[in-house]
Formats: sequence, C-alpha cells, structure tokens
Amino acid sequence: ETGLLLMSYRLVFEETFAERADSIKGRYRQFQYECTVPSRASVRGGRLVLDGGHDEGDQRLVVTADAVAGSKVLPERFSVTAKLGGGADGSGGYHVGVSVGRLKFLFHPGHHRGGFRVEDVHTHEYLVPNRQMTFTPAAGVLHEMTIHASRDEGSDRLIFDVIVSDGADPGAKYTFRYECTAKESGKLDRVGLERSGRRGGAALFDWLLIDLSGKKQN
Repeated sequence: ETGLLLMSYRLVFEETFAERADSIKGRYRQFQYECTVPSRASVRGGRLVLDGGHDEGDQRLVVTADAVAGSKVLPERFSVTAKLGGGADGSGGYHVGVSVGRLKFLFHPGHHRGGFRVEDVHTHEYLVPNRQMTFTPAAGVLHEMTIHASRDEGSDRLIFDVIVSDGADPGAKYTFRYECTAKESGKLDRVGLERSGRRGGAALFDWLLIDLSGKKQN
C-alpha cells in the first residue's frame, strides 16, 4: 500500500512496492523515475529493482513533498526509513542510498566497511568524503537506513542523524550526524531512492516510510 496513513497517531507515508511493474518508464504510483543514462527499473515480488547493467550514471525513484505532505517542502522535523541493498557485482564501483532534497546519504554494498558518504544529488560533489562504517554492508542483503531530519532550535542549521542497521547482523549499526545550513541543503522538497555509479549490481529496495510526526524513532 502507499499513501498517508494514521498509525498510532503518527502521520506516515508508506510504500511497500506491492504493485508489480515490469518496466518503469516514467511514473510508478506517486513516484517519478529519473535517470541520466539508459537504464531499467522495475518492481518484482514486492521489491524495487534499479538494474545496474549500464554505463556510469544515476537512477532514482522520487516522491515529492507535495505527494507526501501536501506542501512544497517537508516539515521541520521528519524521518525517512528505507530497506535497501545491492548485488555483489562491481562492488565499490556503485552505490545505493536515500536522498532528501539535494542531499544523498549512501553506501557501497559488498565494499569493505561500506564507504559511507554524503554527496550532492546533481553535481556529485562530496559533502562528506567516504567514511568507514562499523560493519561491511553485505551484498545480497537488505539493510535499513533511517534519516532523522530536524532544525537546530534558534538557528538556521539543519541536522540529519543517519542510522544504518546491518541486515546480516541484528543489533549492528552505523550512525552519522550531518549538519548544514538551510541554504546548503537546498529545499527539502522530495525524497529519492538512489543508485549511482558504474556497471555492477542492481540496487534493491523493499520499502520506504516517511514519518511526518517529528517523533524520533531509534
């Protein structure tokens, strides 16, 4: 199912990829498929698949703030959680992640300690260079990434607390805090499920959940 749900008094947008799509050319339900290189995206068996058999380029499935919250931008406090991973082919040469506005939080499936970083969705500028995670995100395993976004009280600084939970070892987590100004982050007007890089494994996504309540979940 997808849409805005009232769950335990929390406003939530959820997508579970229950509707099969052999080939996503443009829209998938409330999402838009974007790519910078000829590529294939599909939904099979309740899973979004961004195939990796192509030259260097970007692929993403994006939902706008208007579709999620009925407004031009997301609220000052929200959380995004996705279950994601990728195949072993081309490990280290491609990455998967979640974007909020122009900020992309990513890791490299199957690559030693993951190479977590933050980069600009459009320019690929490294806003935070590669960092070793506390575990290696195994290829062929789906890991959970949560991004808690909030505004620092009394300032224009935005805080993004990222948690990546190891799908192969319950309890193992990597955490990272990224801070920037609202000008540096750009408009927080959309959320994307991302694959970028060279030929290699497909990016895999089981579900996406956007919590608009402002409550921080661990």
